[in-house]
This record gives sequence, C-alpha cells and structure tokens, in this order.
Amino acid sequence: LQEYVVLSVYVGILHIFVGLFIGLYTVWKAHGAAAAFFEKGSWLLIMTGGTMQARNMVMGFNELFEFQIWTLLIAVGLVSLVIGLAVYEKFGWVGGLVMGPIEIFGLLANTLSYLRIMGVGVAGVKIAEISINMGWEKIGPAMDAGDIFGLILGIVLFVLVQLFAIALGILSPSIHAIRLHFVEWMGKFYDGSGKAFAPLGGRTLHVEGKS
Repeated sequence: LQEYVVLSVYVGILHIFVGLFIGLYTVWKAHGAAAAFFEKGSWLLIMTGGTMQARNMVMGFNELFEFQIWTLLIAVGLVSLVIGLAVYEKFGWVGGLVMGPIEIFGLLANTLSYLRIMGVGVAGVKIAEISINMGWEKIGPAMDAGDIFGLILGIVLFVLVQLFAIALGILSPSIHAIRLHFVEWMGKFYDGSGKAFAPLGGRTLHVEGKS
C-alpha cells in the first residue's frame, strides 16, 4: 500500500510541474521574464525544494525541518512568491506577506489530492473482495447442502456487489481525474483571461433576410 501512496504523490508532483512550466511560458510570453519568474518560477523553486526535502526525510537522509540546500531553495522561492504577489499580482506587501505562506499550504494540499488515485484503486479492489467473501463463498456450501435460498442469495450478492465495483471502477476514476485535471493542474496556468469566445467569426452588425 505504501508503494501506491508514493506513486500517487509522484504522479501529482509531475503533473503539477507540467502545469507550472506551462504557466511559466504563458506569463513569460505575455508579461516578460521577470513576471514569469516571480509569479511561476517561485512556485517551481518551492515545489522542487519541498519535494526533495520531503523525499530525503522519507528516505532517512535527514529530518523534515533540517537545514540543507533544498531548504534554502524553498526560502528563495517563498521570498520570490511574496514579491510576485505584492508587485505583479497587486496584493500589496501586506497581502503578499500574508498570502505567501498560505498559498504554500494550498500547493501541499493540491499535491496530496493525488492520493485519491490510490484511494479509488484500493476501494475498487476491496469492494470486489467483499463480493467474493459475501457471495461467492456462500455459493459452494449452499450447493453442497442443497440450500436453494442460500444459493440464490449468494449469486445475487456476488453479482450486485461486482456490478457496483465495476461501476465504481469506470465512473470514479474518470470523475476524480477530471477534478484533478481542472482544479489542481489547470489552476497552475489558466486564469480565464484573454479574448472572449466569438462563435462563427463574431457578432454580426446587420442581418438581412427575405420573408
């Protein structure tokens, strides 16, 4: 189970990194290198430093809050984030100092949200296991004893719980994947700005028709 937890977190880290790099590129293209560094590069520094700090702690190389090069990287990223919030995102210095540390906890929450990948997978397997314990294991003894009611009950339980496990296995990963994609990932680069959508080439000024 621990391997699934670690794998889910690594998938989340990689996914968020891709989103941050896309955000870095879009801000650089729109507002220049300085804005890109303070708005998105700061997050990359924090994400890199935090990931390596936590990894070294899990591997037993150091304590979680022990000072090392990755701690310095987190500190530089945090200072850059405060500047980005205060100057480029117009929160002001007080807003930047308050929002900066809070936003770091938001990044941690986004990363840990990917644990739902592990949770959904384990839940599906356990539900299928329950169907075997509740239903399939009742079928054999019921057949040997000639218990028609027990046989029918076992078959019904087995089929119903297996159908539920299949439905959960189909729907739940899709729903959670969409949620991770649109909330945790797209929030790193998509802000809803830009040109308004104009279907069919835009709005017409005059319309002529024949009755």
